[in-house]
Amino acid sequence: MLYSVRLRPKESLSREEAVKLHEVLDTKVIPTALKVEGVNTFDVYQSFNGELVALLDIKDLASVDRILADPGCRATFGELYELTVRTGGEILFDRPQWQQLYGR
Repeated sequence: MLYSVRLRPKESLSREEAVKLHEVLDTKVIPTALKVEGVNTFDVYQSFNGELVALLDIKDLASVDRILADPGCRATFGELYELTVRTGGEILFDRPQWQQLYGR
């Protein structure tokens, strides 16, 4: 199952803060989230419109809850959210997971 989160860097960021944003992603957010049970991969891409798209391959929806409940993730995501604004996100199911959840 894929879970995506879209973030936009705050417009008020200085150059130093923009560098810090990418350092926080690379050295704190991604490694910490990958330690959570059910998180298989975590990649971040920058789109043409400037948004950051975080794409997580997760085992199940409970993996998202485990990320949100993990004390290490809360601390590192707090640093990320100081520098960004969340703009959206989606959950993308594959057919077996959809059938498991909804029976069709």
